[in-house]
Amino acid sequence: MKEWNTVDILRHSRHDWLNKIQLIKGYMSIGNLQRVEEIIDKIVQDSEMEARVSNINAPKFATLVLTYNWNSNPIGLTYTVTGDKKLTEEMDSKISEIFFHFTTILHKVVSFEGENWLHLQIETTNRFCLSFHFTGMITDVSKVQEFITKEDNDYSFTVQLLEENGFHVILTMKHTDSSYG
Repeated sequence: MKEWNTVDILRHSRHDWLNKIQLIKGYMSIGNLQRVEEIIDKIVQDSEMEARVSNINAPKFATLVLTYNWNSNPIGLTYTVTGDKKLTEEMDSKISEIFFHFTTILHKVVSFEGENWLHLQIETTNRFCLSFHFTGMITDVSKVQEFITKEDNDYSFTVQLLEENGFHVILTMKHTDSSYG
């Protein structure tokens, strides 16, 4: 996991914004205002999700999620956040560790011959759970299976789909009622 300093964060953020502005300017120059509107709507949606993940009181986890696509990862990440409960520092550390290890395993077992995408649904309602929905190609499903079937007293995975061309698994934190704001 890369440590991001303030200058690195500002550089990447500025680069992302310049790319978005150039894209808007390009479509404006050819008169495609419908596409400009779509891009602006997407920017607003992305900004709302960035704010939501930043507001769950999990700075380690938020940093991993918000900076994930800035790294040279073989998988693109999208995410959505539902709910408004806050996490404890202990939960932040635990889910950061799980997310980091899970994505590290995925990086080792995906095929580079196609596009690989991981959509992360972060639910902070009466329970805390992460839904991982992967589309792409996995070269060794057993490594993913091994990780998600590992016993742990703090969380459990529920497998809804696990195949070579994708999976959908849900991680649910146990005992979140008293340690969850």
